[in-house]
Amino acid sequence: MTRPHHSISPIAPDAVPAVWNPRYREIDENFAGIDTRMLARENEISQARGSKGSLDERLDDLDSRVGSGASAYPRVQRGEVILYNRGVKSRLSVTKSSSASRSLDILAGTFFIGGRLYRMGSRTNGNGASVPPNPGGTEQTCEAYLRINGDGIDFQCSPLGQSAPADAVPLWRLTIPAGNTATNDANLTNVTLTDIYRFEWNFPVLLDNPPSTLVSLPVPLPNANWHIDLDVVEAQGGTVGPEHLIVAARASNGFRFTLVHTADAVKVRYTVTHMGV
Repeated sequence: MTRPHHSISPIAPDAVPAVWNPRYREIDENFAGIDTRMLARENEISQARGSKGSLDERLDDLDSRVGSGASAYPRVQRGEVILYNRGVKSRLSVTKSSSASRSLDILAGTFFIGGRLYRMGSRTNGNGASVPPNPGGTEQTCEAYLRINGDGIDFQCSPLGQSAPADAVPLWRLTIPAGNTATNDANLTNVTLTDIYRFEWNFPVLLDNPPSTLVSLPVPLPNANWHIDLDVVEAQGGTVGPEHLIVAARASNGFRFTLVHTADAVKVRYTVTHMGV
């Protein structure tokens, strides 16, 4: 007996999107690229958020820090300062003259300015400095000083209300009462003398009291974690470099410069940089 013949139907293969839609692979790659970019963006936002719970909190924190002067951005401040290195090495005592009207006597001695030493003889009996009268109604001050004038040395008093010239060595400050003139005080009895000179008896071998000055920053910084660059613009009587300048008493609003050199009128240009940390 002949067996009945049964036909076998072929099994349909699984659907292959790449076969029935050629753009499927391109679409799939686009979705994969989007996922990668989204993950990178989330990581970037997370890093920007830092330790804060949200990006808004982080931005608020930055705003408050900028407002309080604690910005994380670099801050740069520049300025110039001049250090004067002048004073007395020996003698040069100043007294009121007993033999001349409204005059100051000075005894022989040595002083320094411009990085050099100068010897000066005594000047008395009216050959000293003339003290200006004060006929006005208020107390006034002036300064007795020494100044190089060509081959000579001037010993003079500044006008009332003024300091010694910038190219001089200040010695004494005179306080002159109101109405004080040659008529009522020829011997300067009521005039007060106060010494203002810097004394360095070891100059130029050793400076016991080197010149220094406080520098105030125009804008206070968050803290004293700043860096300073120094440029010596000019100096009199010697070659000065940054190694001859000491920066001390560092604070958020300034610092102290000290000159360890015998040169005079040292102009320094400084740049202070704060990185915000």
